[in-house]
Amino acid sequence: MEYGPTISDIRRGKKVRLEELINGVMNQSSYSHFVDGKTETSVNNFALLLDNLNVTYDEFMMIARGFRPDPCEELFTGIFSALRAGDLPALVILRDQTRALALTATTKVKWINHLACVAQVAYDHLASRTPTPAAKQTLTDYLLECELWTHYETFLFTNLLFLFSAETVRGMQTRLIRNLRRYDTLHPYGNEPFRATIKMILFYLEKQEVTAALETIVELQKFPLRDEMIFERMIQQFVSAMAYTIAGVDQLERIDQTLESLRLTGSIRLAAQLLDHLEEITGANQFTSPHLTALLDHWRQALTE
Repeated sequence: MEYGPTISDIRRGKKVRLEELINGVMNQSSYSHFVDGKTETSVNNFALLLDNLNVTYDEFMMIARGFRPDPCEELFTGIFSALRAGDLPALVILRDQTRALALTATTKVKWINHLACVAQVAYDHLASRTPTPAAKQTLTDYLLECELWTHYETFLFTNLLFLFSAETVRGMQTRLIRNLRRYDTLHPYGNEPFRATIKMILFYLEKQEVTAALETIVELQKFPLRDEMIFERMIQQFVSAMAYTIAGVDQLERIDQTLESLRLTGSIRLAAQLLDHLEEITGANQFTSPHLTALLDHWRQALTE
C-alpha cells in the first residue's frame, strides 16, 4: 500500500510532487499564492493539505517552531510541576517570566494572559496568600463562560480547584461531567475528566460538602470505565467508600480491600496518597472511630515496611 509524502520526506529534502500535494484541494496558482503569503486559505483546505502530506497539526506546529517544544506548554507544565513540588523559588521565576510576557506581547494572546494568571495564583497558594483578585477573576470568568471544555479547560480546572468556592465548583460541574462521555475514547486525554471528577469529589469532602460529593459519585458511576482501567476502578472504589463512610454508611472494609489490592500490585505510592486523603478528609469532617484509627495505624506501618 502506498501513502503520500511523509514528514520524513520533507525533512530530508525529497521532492514532493505538487500535483500529489494539492490534489483535490486547490489549483497550482492558488497554492503558490498561499505559499508566498499573498493569500490565505480555508481551515478545510489547510487540513486537507496536511492530510496529503501525512502530517498532523501538532507535527506541523513542531516544524514551524524549528522542532522546539511549545513554549506555552513548557511554561504551563513548569508552573504545575513547581506547584506540586512546593518549589516557591521556581514559581517566583515563572510568575515574573509570564507576567513580563503578558505585558510585552504585541498582541494580547489569551494563553499568555492565562499563563500569567495561573502562575500568580499558584504562587499565592504556595505562599499561603489570598489569591490575587484580578488573576482569580480572569480564570474563573474564563471557565464559567467557556461552554465546550477541552483538555485545556479540564486540566486548568482540575489543578486550580483550591482557587474556587464550593458554589463555583458546582457551577462548573455540568461541563466537566459532560466531558466524561466525550473523552472516554480519546488518547491520551481519555482519563483527564475522570481524574478531574475524582479531585472534585475530594474537594467537596474537604469542604465538608458531603451531599455534593455523593451526588458527584453518582455521576462518576455512569462513566464507562474500560477493562484496562484497573487503577481508575480502585480509585473510584476508594473515594466512594470514603464518602459513604463519612456520610454514616461504614465502608472502611472496602477501603482496606482497595489498599490491599494496590499493595499487591506494587502501587505503594498511590496507596500512600489515598491514605493521606483518608486521614485529611476524615479529620476535616471530624469523623473518628476505633475501626478507622486501627486501619490508619495498620496501613501507615504496612506501607513503610
